[in-house]
Amino acid sequence: MSTLSLAWRNLLRNRRRSLMTLIAMVLGLMAVLLFGGYIRDINYGLQSDFVRRTGHLQIQHKDYFRFGSGNPAAYGIRDYERIIAVVKRDPVLQPLLAVVTPTLQFGGIAGNFAASVSRTVFVSGMVVEDQNRMREWNDFELRILSRHLSLSGTAPDTAVIGTGVARVLQLCAQLDVPDCESSVVASTPQGAALPADIAELATTGGAPAKSAAKAAPDTARPRIEILASNARGAPNVAAVSVLRAEFQGVKELDDVYVGLHLAQAQRLV
Repeated sequence: MSTLSLAWRNLLRNRRRSLMTLIAMVLGLMAVLLFGGYIRDINYGLQSDFVRRTGHLQIQHKDYFRFGSGNPAAYGIRDYERIIAVVKRDPVLQPLLAVVTPTLQFGGIAGNFAASVSRTVFVSGMVVEDQNRMREWNDFELRILSRHLSLSGTAPDTAVIGTGVARVLQLCAQLDVPDCESSVVASTPQGAALPADIAELATTGGAPAKSAAKAAPDTARPRIEILASNARGAPNVAAVSVLRAEFQGVKELDDVYVGLHLAQAQRLV
């Protein structure tokens, strides 16, 4: 008697047990495939989101991670155009390149002096067109909607803030942010008014008042003032027009995020 015929007879001898064993094997295989695909999809999604936001390779000044957040002007790369040109000419990297773009991140204080409120923020300066190209990366062919940044095609003094920043600065109503209620606390201002020289910096962005008068601000949008310090510790203030508030996916980032055009961010440091 052959081995196959003997095995077949044993399976048919107890059909119910054989059927239950087969069903258990099928269910187990389906569970392994289902959860394996689910885990792989999450992994690919996280990788895609990271690459679309920060790229595959980052070049930073030495000790930037340790000291750069407190002094971005000193630990930033001043001649970043030369670094970009070198990377683009590299014989190994050149065939792999899709986008090479500079970014600038630093901490500061954003204030809505009309409501007498302010908070610490994390400012991210970027080249919007390059960031839009980065967001088109989808090598894993996931079902991801490639949405361009809201700063696309806007004026240089335009900003996008997190919904948490809008809530603290009491801009929810002006920006039509859903499910966002600004806390209104009746209080008497304790400090002095904004100094005239700082207010002038916020109006002119560090430029002479004559040149600022040529460009009338967009009064249809709410404006906030961002305070930062340069490498020598001197304060820099810029008034920016807030286009909209967007949730950043993580509350900790959403509560401090301010997105600017790179040129505007560079003026603050």
